[in-house]
Amino acid sequence: MAPTRGHGGRSRAVPAVPAVPTRPPPLSAPQRAALRDQARRRRFFKPRRADGTRHNTAGILRKWKRYCEFSNLGAWREAVEKADKATAMDFIDYICDNYNIKSEGSSWEYFRQYQQLYTDVTSRYMDRNDCREIKKFHDTVVVTRFELRPPNVDGKPVVGTDGVLALLIFNIAYDRSVFPGESHRIHLAGIYETTGRGRPKALCYEDILLMIIRHPETGKDVPAIMIKFIHHKGADNKPKHLALRNNAFDVWSLTGASRVFRIKNLGPVKCTPLRWKESMLKIPVFRRFERAILSPDRPLPYGKLRDDLARQSLDAGNEEPIVPRAFRRLAANSVNGKAPDAVRDQAMRHNPRWATFNSAYINEMIQFDVQNAVLNEPSEDGLIRFWSHMSLMSDPRAASDMVPDEVWQDMPPRPDIVDLELRRAALKAGQFRIQGRDDEEEIRDLGRQIRNKQAQRRKDVKTGYRRYYFRNRPTWDIKKQFNEAEEEAEEEAAEEEEEYVAPAIELHIPERAELAEILVNQREGLSDKELLELRIRAADLMTALSHKRETAKRRRIRQKAQSHEERTFSYCRAAVMNDHFDSEHLGEMEKMERDNLIFCNHLKCKDEGVKLKHLDHFRSHIAQVHNVQLRSSWVAALNSWGRPVL
Repeated sequence: MAPTRGHGGRSRAVPAVPAVPTRPPPLSAPQRAALRDQARRRRFFKPRRADGTRHNTAGILRKWKRYCEFSNLGAWREAVEKADKATAMDFIDYICDNYNIKSEGSSWEYFRQYQQLYTDVTSRYMDRNDCREIKKFHDTVVVTRFELRPPNVDGKPVVGTDGVLALLIFNIAYDRSVFPGESHRIHLAGIYETTGRGRPKALCYEDILLMIIRHPETGKDVPAIMIKFIHHKGADNKPKHLALRNNAFDVWSLTGASRVFRIKNLGPVKCTPLRWKESMLKIPVFRRFERAILSPDRPLPYGKLRDDLARQSLDAGNEEPIVPRAFRRLAANSVNGKAPDAVRDQAMRHNPRWATFNSAYINEMIQFDVQNAVLNEPSEDGLIRFWSHMSLMSDPRAASDMVPDEVWQDMPPRPDIVDLELRRAALKAGQFRIQGRDDEEEIRDLGRQIRNKQAQRRKDVKTGYRRYYFRNRPTWDIKKQFNEAEEEAEEEAAEEEEEYVAPAIELHIPERAELAEILVNQREGLSDKELLELRIRAADLMTALSHKRETAKRRRIRQKAQSHEERTFSYCRAAVMNDHFDSEHLGEMEKMERDNLIFCNHLKCKDEGVKLKHLDHFRSHIAQVHNVQLRSSWVAALNSWGRPVL
């Protein structure tokens, strides 16, 4: 790197010009002829699969191997090469019969994956006529037999901007869950896209261009962001706090949000890009936690995002869980009508040829006042927009787990779970240890089945009670407004009306508490300068919060006084008790013996201040007073030397 004289007389370093990658030399005529011969001999070129496609092929291969083993078809590769349309039909039926398939779209997707497996193994495509017959078999036999529902029969809910704001506030201010690190909470607040479900890549820093642009109308320098949509789907976010947290800026002095907002365009330039470090370009912006440590390069999985969004949306009072696809529908429907269809499909990364928006993303609730249009009256546009979003039916009093205790207590046991527990108890025959037994695997398998069925039952009960609550809550509210006694109807309705009080913000982390106050209690009429200060403060708080971790505090609640039998513990054999004493307490008591600090910790002796002289005195005391026999010191010494003691 050679120095040079720049403007103003200052010396600047000129970086070396990167080498241009060299292309391979062109082929000669004989080489071209050899290439044509190779192409003639090659009957089939395997298609280049995406990472998600290869993952799906591996999944269907596992199912195919189980099917071959169950049907005695021999080796799986030979079975694929010999497979015909009847085998494919039976394989689809086998999948629906042995897996939890509920939608006809899912079952047909498995057949498409089987087609890819067939092509990769046999190096040929399936016959088109056979595929048509398999499609008819699927629609007429499989769908009817297993009662598979049509695609999108449950609707395509669209979340509104008010729902997004409510979820953001709940995540910061009211969520009681404890994450491995508060950085994950910040990820949820600014999430853009994650891996999984056919999305081959995660949002990395190289896909984000953060810049300071001079506004063409006001002339002010404002921050802006541009995101590459090649591999990603979603709405715009500005993860500046994550860049500060990860120290991703190439300029070392950008250590706080205030410095980012103070950047100006110098000279005639109208845009100043903020470059990332070369080492951060391939790093995902949103990453997963591995135990309690944030992974340096592994992206946040789609399943984690989906589950956390669903739980938080239910705890926030939504009737149905919000999934990431609802945010995509929000972005698509916001652009629809305001921009041409080509621009909408480009923004959503949809191929206009397949009309993806109309089949899977368009809001099923028409955002137009048809009645007033027919009556030639002014339309209620604001009311229609509010009614067309899924957050309309939200109830802040609801939660993801709102089943009363009396419902759990009055619920009868499930017969299938009871049968499994009885089978496990019969195999264990009253013994706790099962390691090394002949039926160990069977007992453990029964335990897994019991846990899975119990977890599924709890999930079904919570889901069913939420449906019961949202179905009957309006009826309960209406009944409170009307009383059978006409003369006292208004007075009693007013007395019985429940006044909802918003929950107080009770947070232990100071940065999160201050950030929640900014989001919840933001006063009206703030000036541009005050808004800028709030943005800077919020970004700084998010950066600081991402380094924090909240620890769960355990509270032990004793419902009633325990009896002596419940408070004490008896060992099965004296040898086990002696081994426990020697391994857990003997070393500490020997140290106390050297310091002449041996006491008896029994409640009665502790109140009387009983002090003992040495370990043998302690053994004698607990044998005579508390009827606990410990092995003598010389036997313990022999055990520590590894000699057998009879």
